Amino acid sequence: MTFIGLRVVRGPDWTSGTEDGGEGCVGTLSELDLNEVTVVWDNGTRKSYKGGRNNVYDLLIFDNAQICVEHPTVTCDGCGEDRIKGTRWKCGICQDFDLCSACYNQDKHDLSHYFLRFDKSSTSSVKVTPRHEIKKQKCQAKGIFKGATVTRGSYWKWEAQDGGEGSKGTVVDITAWKPSFRTKVEVKWSNGSSYNYRVGHKGKVDLKCVQPASGGCYYKSHLAMVDVKDAVETEEESSEDESISFLARTLMHQHILRSLDAAVCEGIPDMLAAMREVSSGEKTIKPGLRVVRGPDWKWADQDGGEGNVGTVSEVGSSEPETPRENCVVVTWDTGSRAVYRVGENNSYDLRVLDSGPTGVKHDSISCDSCHVTPLQGIRWKCVSCFNFDLCSSCYYHNEHDITHVFWRYANSTKKRFKVPRRCDSEQTLMKGIFVDAVVCRGPNWKWKDQDAGSVANGVVLSMKSWDATDTANSAAEVLWANEKTNTYRVGYQGNVDLKVVSSSSGGYYYPDHLPILGKVEISPCELNVGDTVRCCYDADLVKLLQNGHGGWNEDMRKYVCLNGVVDKIFSDNAVIVKYGDGKRWCFNQDALSKVNSLTSVTCSPMDSSLVRKVIELGFDRRTIEDVTLKQFSEGRGYFSTVEDLMDKVLETQQKRSASSGMEQSIREVVISENQMADVALGSTMTSDRVNASETLSENQRLAEENRQLKERHQCKICLENDVSMTFVPCGHLVSCDTCSTDLKDCPMFYIYSYISIMEYSMRLVEKHCSKYLMMFGECIQLHPHTWQIDCDLERRKLAKCAETNPEIVHIKQVCGKQFHVYETCMTEFQSKPEKCTDFFNVFSSCAQDALKTYGLSASNTIPNVDSNSE
Repeated sequence: MTFIGLRVVRGPDWTSGTEDGGEGCVGTLSELDLNEVTVVWDNGTRKSYKGGRNNVYDLLIFDNAQICVEHPTVTCDGCGEDRIKGTRWKCGICQDFDLCSACYNQDKHDLSHYFLRFDKSSTSSVKVTPRHEIKKQKCQAKGIFKGATVTRGSYWKWEAQDGGEGSKGTVVDITAWKPSFRTKVEVKWSNGSSYNYRVGHKGKVDLKCVQPASGGCYYKSHLAMVDVKDAVETEEESSEDESISFLARTLMHQHILRSLDAAVCEGIPDMLAAMREVSSGEKTIKPGLRVVRGPDWKWADQDGGEGNVGTVSEVGSSEPETPRENCVVVTWDTGSRAVYRVGENNSYDLRVLDSGPTGVKHDSISCDSCHVTPLQGIRWKCVSCFNFDLCSSCYYHNEHDITHVFWRYANSTKKRFKVPRRCDSEQTLMKGIFVDAVVCRGPNWKWKDQDAGSVANGVVLSMKSWDATDTANSAAEVLWANEKTNTYRVGYQGNVDLKVVSSSSGGYYYPDHLPILGKVEISPCELNVGDTVRCCYDADLVKLLQNGHGGWNEDMRKYVCLNGVVDKIFSDNAVIVKYGDGKRWCFNQDALSKVNSLTSVTCSPMDSSLVRKVIELGFDRRTIEDVTLKQFSEGRGYFSTVEDLMDKVLETQQKRSASSGMEQSIREVVISENQMADVALGSTMTSDRVNASETLSENQRLAEENRQLKERHQCKICLENDVSMTFVPCGHLVSCDTCSTDLKDCPMFYIYSYISIMEYSMRLVEKHCSKYLMMFGECIQLHPHTWQIDCDLERRKLAKCAETNPEIVHIKQVCGKQFHVYETCMTEFQSKPEKCTDFFNVFSSCAQDALKTYGLSASNTIPNVDSNSE
């Protein structure tokens, strides 16, 4: 956890007078080391303070939103803020009641209730006393807030935007300088201009206070202390079951990981994976995006006219030598180049025509018209038809029913936006570098005289991917006047090697359907909390929709035909439905419909007498299922006769038989000279031309087999030399000749022994604590998004049972000390594991004794202990 950027106030051990400006004055933590932190106060003073050294705490954390702290699944029940930013305050009395810092300090909710303070988005919290007991400790925060008068500060780099040295301005608003929150301060200067400045972003403070404004109140004793130890310690996994954490730490060491078979890990409970929350941020503006003019366009024909296409070449940021923040540089196909707004002053000049050149793809999703897999660029999903998707090309060419409404997925996340029907929308002709366009060398040309001279022209033969797989439509194949053909970049990593002499048409597009570059557009859920809903599909179809939206549990099947009430709605289109028996299940929004608007429940295409007759005739059930689901997903409903279904099944079987008899080498992958040349500069493509008989999949398979073979014969100790020693009688291939001199016994044997101990420990938990294990599992099913909070009581009960059972306690403690010593040694000597051999032998001896103590004989799971190198 980084502390750079925290907003702080004076703490319990403050002895520095009024250099901060007085009690309640706020500053920004700009630097830190192991002993001290440096703070830039809003009054401009810059000093260093103790952050926990010798148990002296000079500072308290007033706000940590500036270091990107966010609680993704939590909404403030006071002001309605989604994804609470900064410190979260959870009522310890009321069920599922949370407040943001602003509402908490404004005394919302019952003051006699105690609260839990969550300083970051994890399950760890601190209990604080009820607010009514410490009303006298309430302090007024002062500094750079709305209404404050400010001037230039210590990190100023904005030249004369303020009107010159000594000029004053007023703070108008405070928003997010992404990815941090509450770090962008809008100031209106005395000369009438308005600009944004940093206060906390990466520890930078561009302003200082002349006249502070109020930032609200805070309870001094409820704030966390600034402790530099927290900034450098690695956050450990939160798990009440120490045996799982013990096993996870063991398997982390690279030399052990390389030695384990996948089969060994099959015994690790699936719950461990379910309990790890993975958060990832996806950068939506990347060089390479193909764009057209947007809703706030005011630049006449800089782009060459409406419908002309360009490429995002650079993305602005707060860093020096880049375009200004919330702006991008676009290179138009006509060759012109200019800066455009993508959020600056709430203006948006561009729309995204194609995100394929940046590598956007939707794994496991196919276009149901042209059948390209995976679907690359923008994904269009039909709202009316079950599981029906189109790529941008097919969508623009009016494939499928144009009276149907579609969802637009701009990237591979679950965020989507509903667009109007195509029959009600106008189309615009796209123009630029497309097939048949006449082109010449452009702004990023680096290919010498391949074009037969700077005045020569060429014709675009095709649009293709520059790197063969991941960046669709990022290159153009060109035939020059000298009859030479080569491939050039048109969007790849923001580079454009060509410009048009005579544009060609790329077809039509729907301007109002395209994403606005830089603007987050998410359609609100069409359901509301409290709505009575029911699944609008058969259980088998709902199961398909559940992938990626909470998953499927067979117990959900009996609830599909029942009415329930919407209990909670999440931003990823997941909806919690509460049923009459108290059960709660998480469903994909697309599987639900309000009861008053529900006309009928769509049955599974497989659930018909027609399908059963074809199955009885002896046809392959899997083929029948594939055919019927495909027919249904394409919006063509059910088969009307047995003959129609049989014909389609036979046709599918014949196609599969024919394709299985042909090698995939039919597909020819040719890499141009330019693409090969780009490899020498660091591209990830292979440098050899791929022959028609060698496909990418075949090369990948051979490469994987070669890697596995090499790994199998690699020394598991040094990871460099080939194995030359085999241990008997276990037969493990472990070490090279050099490393074997330091090994007394086979280390793989003891690793497997240790895993056997931990697996036995888990069996004991299941045996003695099955009641609490089941309660915890059911709670996780009911609260898939918030189980860390809502299932805390069940988790503690399970942990208490495990901690008080004598067998479990012993099996967890028996070798803990020995393993800790060995683990510490391995951490220090990762590259020289032979230095830890003695510690390993002590640990392995303990492992043998533990196995014998509990009757888990070594011979039951692994070869005998008596193994020597040979």
